[in-house]
Amino acid sequence: MKPAIKKFFYLILLTMSLTGTAFAGADALSVANETKTAIAAICLSRAGTGEWSENLIPSDFLKHGETAALPFNRNCIDRYWDIKIIDVGLRETIFEKLPLSDIYEIEIFPDGQIKYEEIKRTT
Repeated sequence: MKPAIKKFFYLILLTMSLTGTAFAGADALSVANETKTAIAAICLSRAGTGEWSENLIPSDFLKHGETAALPFNRNCIDRYWDIKIIDVGLRETIFEKLPLSDIYEIEIFPDGQIKYEEIKRTT
């Protein structure tokens, strides 16, 4: 398959997996803003690719103390994702290689740190 066609299909798959239409089992990723400022955008990218999704916040801003449910399909092919946070001052913070398929809640703190809870899987 030609590289251009491969990239096109990858982008379609990425878009579908982010919106929950590619596979059954779409879930939401809960993101809590514990920073002192509002968040203007949250974008996802397959780890290391730099190909960012559109803003996934369902409202204009995610204010301090608010939590948003972002569309994310835990059954997507890729386990590791980068997450980009853009605040209202247009400052970007990128957290790399998070195992989003195993995370159900992320808390973002003012010091540029995050805390997340992983799904406990049973075998």
